[in-house]
Amino acid sequence: MARTILIIDDDVELCEIMRDRLEADGYKVIVAYTGIEGIASINSTAPNIISLDIHLPDMNGIEILKMLKNIAKSLSKLCLLMPRNV
Repeated sequence: MARTILIIDDDVELCEIMRDRLEADGYKVIVAYTGIEGIASINSTAPNIISLDIHLPDMNGIEILKMLKNIAKSLSKLCLLMPRNV
């Protein structure tokens, strides 16, 4: 069974590039463009890996990280994406 990667990022073009590359490598990829969509996807899919943008339109990525302590006990890896202008 393919490992599932959840990308939480509001940059549509970046998400498409990441999805194409990861799916080509055999991963199942789910994309969420807002923090609320991301949290719902975490709850419904229990991804193995999360790629999380820090600056989202509806909430800060750090807020999602804090929530992950309670909702994603089985998460095996977490990757943080920093904003490009840092």
